Amino acid sequence: MTILPSWPADLVAVLVTEGLRAVPVSGAVRADDRTILLSVRRGVLWETARVAVVFDGFVAVGTARIAAERMARAPGFTAVEVTVSEVNRHQGDQEALPERVAALGRLAFVRLRCRAAHPAMGLDRSSSETTS
Repeated sequence: MTILPSWPADLVAVLVTEGLRAVPVSGAVRADDRTILLSVRRGVLWETARVAVVFDGFVAVGTARIAAERMARAPGFTAVEVTVSEVNRHQGDQEALPERVAALGRLAFVRLRCRAAHPAMGLDRSSSETTS
């Protein structure tokens, strides 16, 4: 079973969407062992999608869904729930963090696309979008 580690409340993360769009997020909340709650500007996420949430120390890969199209106290933002299926841990030099975050985001989606191309690897092709 995949269990999310804890992280400091002020830690900035990066939400990487299947189209390799990287969106910085702050205030990501660990709701339970397999769920992350976060918010993004409206229009960043349109429907259920495969995503990677990149933190300093680990990458959480899973499925994001819109939990609330508009947040009551921040109407320009959408509430997102990420159900995590995999956690990949990493360590390294803090000065290289921005480059590592970008690289890890790209690698997470190369892995997702490989699984989409080969359903036997554990990802049902019908549940993800593929781009050419």
